Amino acid sequence: MSNKNIELIDERNKIYVKTGLEMSLTAEDNSFCEKCTYVGQKRDQYIVVTPPPDFAGLENKLLQADPITVRYSFEGDIFEFSSKLMEIKYKPLMLLMLQFPDSIKKKELRSQKRICCFLSATMKINDETQDGIIKDISKFGCRFVLETSGKLEKPLRSNDQIALAFDFPGISDRQEIMGTIKDIRKKESRLDVGIEFARVAWWVPPYDWDPNRTS
Repeated sequence: MSNKNIELIDERNKIYVKTGLEMSLTAEDNSFCEKCTYVGQKRDQYIVVTPPPDFAGLENKLLQADPITVRYSFEGDIFEFSSKLMEIKYKPLMLLMLQFPDSIKKKELRSQKRICCFLSATMKINDETQDGIIKDISKFGCRFVLETSGKLEKPLRSNDQIALAFDFPGISDRQEIMGTIKDIRKKESRLDVGIEFARVAWWVPPYDWDPNRTS
């Protein structure tokens, strides 16, 4: 954590944030959910963020909302905390001062734990294919690792739509499934890609999953 743009925001839990990180601001009654960008902080006093794109139409709602739920993703994990709008700075740039959080919670998004594995797979994106390894998987997603030496013409981005094809132990047919890239981590000469499946992969254990269940 030597990068000077990365700041400690919760000393007890060792939670870090990076300048330029995207955050979401959500009202308790869900009357709005807007994006902003983390700028900085004064420890134990306030957090500084940019105003949402439609700030003119949201200003009164933001001032009246108490609390505001702030969420952000950092290194593949989701964090959230309660805050409120304390002040609006208009010069030299418009910035929002949010109350510094009492605590920050790490959210567990996976409804089922992933199974560690080592499966050869092919990912197709933008009419290009890339070989790699699935290193963990659940019914709802997986983590796909590929070497950066086999460069794609277009860089991978969050929310890109992809297709995976691979053989799964105990299943005779080759499995093909669509998905969405949720996060990308670069590790030395590899890309570590988190993927959310477009449908439930019923063939991944445990097998007590009811495919007709909607939630």
